[in-house]
Amino acid sequence: MKRSLKMYSAVAALPLLVMACGPEEETNQMNEEENHDAENVNANDNGEGSADEVDDLAEEYGISVTVNEEASGDAETASLDELEEVFNLIAAAQETELLQFQDSPDEGEAEQSGEATGAYAIPGAETKTLEIDFAYELDGDLEDETRLPTFADVSDTHAEIAEAGILSWEQSSVDTEMAGAGTIAEFSSEGEWLLMAEYDGVEVEAAEPDQWLAEFSSSVLAGIE
Repeated sequence: MKRSLKMYSAVAALPLLVMACGPEEETNQMNEEENHDAENVNANDNGEGSADEVDDLAEEYGISVTVNEEASGDAETASLDELEEVFNLIAAAQETELLQFQDSPDEGEAEQSGEATGAYAIPGAETKTLEIDFAYELDGDLEDETRLPTFADVSDTHAEIAEAGILSWEQSSVDTEMAGAGTIAEFSSEGEWLLMAEYDGVEVEAAEPDQWLAEFSSSVLAGIE
């Protein structure tokens, strides 16, 4: 009989224990949900703040950008200063018609038929250069140092930014003409400056159209100044 009374007492006390624990568990769950909601609100506020920063900066340079507040993780991370450098580069490039030749790894390496690369300064960029690769054929005596060889043909022209990073040049078309009595290959290219970067949790993209000219002299290949 005593055993039955003890069991009854334990069973009778169980609902009281459940009732006592129930409200506390519900309160903890509600607090967790509120904290989670607050974190989401803070994340959204931070994303909106970063997006506004980028939009305002791009507007200063006349650049149209798309800002996604949920980053895909595919883009390289960039600071606001790096984004400004790219915006400045694009804006300056769009104002420039002729790119300035810097150097070539093929200087003094002329062949009757071969390939060459020229590096060109990008306006507004201190460290980045645009590299133009092309195939060529030359006319003239390459041993004659008194006369420059002339371009018989230039083909397979391609331009890209060296060590592109968050900015690249997407070429849509390129035309080549000969100038300077055939001693200069003149490249005319159209395309887009493409930006893709992640800044402070948001993804920034831009596609700005542009066209430019660049020249490559046969004197570079001949090694004649």
